[in-house]
Amino acid sequence: MLLDSGAAVSVVRSGVLDDRSRNLVMATSRTAIGANGLPLNVMGQVDLDVCLGNFWTVHTFIVVRDLTFECILGADFLKVNKAVMDFRNNTLHLGDSTVKIPSNNNSVSVSSEAHSIFVHALEDREIPGRSVCLVIATLQEGSCGSTERFAEGLIEPVAVLPKHLCVARSLGRVSSEGSILVQMMNVSPTAVKVYKGIQLGRFVPQRDLTLMESSIAAVSSSDRRESTRFNLDSAEITDSEKHELRSLLRKFDDLFVSGNGALGRTKVVKH
Repeated sequence: MLLDSGAAVSVVRSGVLDDRSRNLVMATSRTAIGANGLPLNVMGQVDLDVCLGNFWTVHTFIVVRDLTFECILGADFLKVNKAVMDFRNNTLHLGDSTVKIPSNNNSVSVSSEAHSIFVHALEDREIPGRSVCLVIATLQEGSCGSTERFAEGLIEPVAVLPKHLCVARSLGRVSSEGSILVQMMNVSPTAVKVYKGIQLGRFVPQRDLTLMESSIAAVSSSDRRESTRFNLDSAEITDSEKHELRSLLRKFDDLFVSGNGALGRTKVVKH
């Protein structure tokens, strides 16, 4: 494996993927150019586990047919994980984790299996048109081991779902029976059926619930802040611009919230 800040995207050789991962490779319009300036044979993209020492995450890789290395972690991976290279100490800092990288790179690995905790519909469910419903789902055990040790986590939607359906990216709690609630929306005017066993997404366990709860508290706190008001008369614009702005605000006054607690609900989607 190669860590390459000069590579714009992360790529993986198709030959290192197992059968399950190959089945999850999705079509992509993205292209890749090799170091020799020639285009690479792109077969699609896939999400894979990345394990570097005690650091773990899931990242999207471009799948190519021919590659000198098994995989290349590019600038996209380094940027999203806030990577800092320490060449003097031969370490890689990823967020709060520090990874020692020996010359043989034995401690750095990318799993050839896609993230294996999948979320499947537990039963058939019909979702009415233009509505949001909670669908009971179950977690499928895979290479990450038993799902019993995960109490909470993030539900990541899959890229391919039945037409007009979408899954909300949200936090979920696993029940003692191993089921979890998934929020789904049908954007079409007619009902769409979700069949038992269909894959809705994947479950990413939360390893640090304290940080997660702090993030939720921070978001909730920011939502309660006082609204900001401004005086149009004191705005540093011309009188004609003030007149145009007033006319625009009056024309679309139904799109703005006039004060705290005045936010209504959408008429397009029924809850």
